[in-house]
Order: sequence, then C-alpha cells, then structure tokens
Amino acid sequence: MFVAAGTPPDIVLNIQQTLAKALADPKVREVWPRPGRLRSATRPPSFDAQYKADIARYARVIEQAKIQRLD
Repeated sequence: MFVAAGTPPDIVLNIQQTLAKALADPKVREVWPRPGRLRSATRPPSFDAQYKADIARYARVIEQAKIQRLD
C-alpha cells in the first residue's frame, strides 16, 4: 500500500498497523491465499528499503535484457 509523499508519519504508522492486523486475521488469509499477494505488513522504513532495492534490481534486469522503453 502506498500513501502520498508527505503523509504524516503517525498516519502512515496507523495504516501499517491496521493492515498488519487485517492480514493476521485467518478469515482474510482464506480469501487472500495466492502467491505474490501481500502476506504481511512491514514497517514503513523496511518497506521503503525493500521497494528501492526492487526498483534497482528490476532496472538492472531491464537494462541487461535491452528492453526498450515505451512512451
């Protein structure tokens, strides 16, 4: 889940905690079982670091595969 840049940290934390609680509910897990879907709600700093690492990793894959940009 993403929020707008500049969202106050207390609101971001509240969203994260609410999402974590929902994802811990077995009823939610029953209808959200497929691989690739969010399975846990990481804290914002951890999510930010992972997101930036993913962008860098996929940028390298795109570059190595010589995938052309579509405008």
